[in-house]
Amino acid sequence: MAWETGGPVPRRLSISIDGLRLEAVDVKGVMRAYREAVARAGGMLRPGWEGEVWSALAESHPRYVRKIPGPGPPTASLATAKSFVNFMLKRLTNRSLVSEEEARRRAEVCFICPLAQPILGCSSCKDVLALTVVPPVRVEAPEACGACGCYLPLKIWIPRAQLGDASAFPFDSVCWMREP
Repeated sequence: MAWETGGPVPRRLSISIDGLRLEAVDVKGVMRAYREAVARAGGMLRPGWEGEVWSALAESHPRYVRKIPGPGPPTASLATAKSFVNFMLKRLTNRSLVSEEEARRRAEVCFICPLAQPILGCSSCKDVLALTVVPPVRVEAPEACGACGCYLPLKIWIPRAQLGDASAFPFDSVCWMREP
């Protein structure tokens, strides 16, 4: 789903979403406020969060924000991937990783998964995100998971027990996250 703005511009945009009341002078500010609120709460951005915020904006400001018919962009964004990296860095207390063999096996599964996708954003920003991940060995993996929005070059190294409940996301049947 794509969105557009136009018509009378409100002085301030305000929305209610996920129990939060957010205000800003523009759409970019509302998006930033939502990302910051999720981070402060210790959470992780969900795939498609941008669409949820746009929907809330359209509901609150129907004369200013409108849906554009047609398919929307992929759900993985730099903000979603960065949110996952920050979330995992806070959770990794003992810094344990899976073996290189297991990381490679997982990456191979990700390459055949229909939900693997690129991250939206410029290559320079993606390069900076990649610098936050320092695995023991470089293992090629797709950029992002379309089911959960995770940054796969990091996720393939994380022990399964630290990745949470797989039933919370629509992982494909081939996904290693569905393994016991």
